[in-house]
Formats: sequence, C-alpha cells, structure tokens
Amino acid sequence: MQKNLIILFLIILLFSCAKDKSSVGITYTEEDYQQFIDLAWSDLSEQELSTVVIQMEEAIVKHAVISRENNIWYYSTKKHTKFAMSIPNPNVDFFNHQDFIAVIINTKDTDLLGPIVIIIEPYYKLVFSRGLRS
Repeated sequence: MQKNLIILFLIILLFSCAKDKSSVGITYTEEDYQQFIDLAWSDLSEQELSTVVIQMEEAIVKHAVISRENNIWYYSTKKHTKFAMSIPNPNVDFFNHQDFIAVIINTKDTDLLGPIVIIIEPYYKLVFSRGLRS
C-alpha cells in the first residue's frame, strides 16, 4: 500500500510540472519564466492573438536546444524530438546546441497546424525565432 502511494505521488509530481525549471545547470526564477511568456505573448500578431485558446499564464515554457543540420535549423526539447524552425536573420551567429527557451502557446489551430512556438534567447531575453507550423 505504501509503495503504491509513493508511486502515485511520483506520477503526480512528474505530470504537474509544466515548466522546465533548469537548463544545463542554469536555474530560472518564476520572474524569468514570466518574462519569457511576456516576450512570447508580445510577439504574437493580432490575428494570432484572436486564435489563442489559453490564458497567458497557461503558456508552457520549456528548455530547448538549437542545432543546424544540412542548413536546416531545428529546436528540440528534452524529449529529443526535433522541430524545424525559422531563422529571422540567416547571418545570426551562435553555437550549435546552444540553450534557448521555447514558449508554447495553443490556439484554435493547434490540432491542424501545431502550437505557436516562440524561441527565446534566455540570457538577453530576446525573441530569437519561431517553430514552423505545419
């Protein structure tokens, strides 16, 4: 019985964490997470805002790693799934596998196109790019 309660507690703890609290030894505060969400939200167009189906504080913030293979840019989360992304400035120079933040925002079109994903450079807190939608 006690073993089942411990397993249940661990499962609840695992699934209740919507925010990825650290990135390769870097710990972000709740204030940092709010700034990441604010930046992503302010990057949305009026049309995108009209399709958002979540409250601002429900946006998911995840650690992401940026990489480039065969001249295609990708971001990946800890699940190691690669997603193509756009680069607003092809001359932007940064290290392959550099750490970034992905803010995920669900819309009415998420089932069809996927969520809006805003890629943020966490040190300077700048919007860097977006994940491509289908």
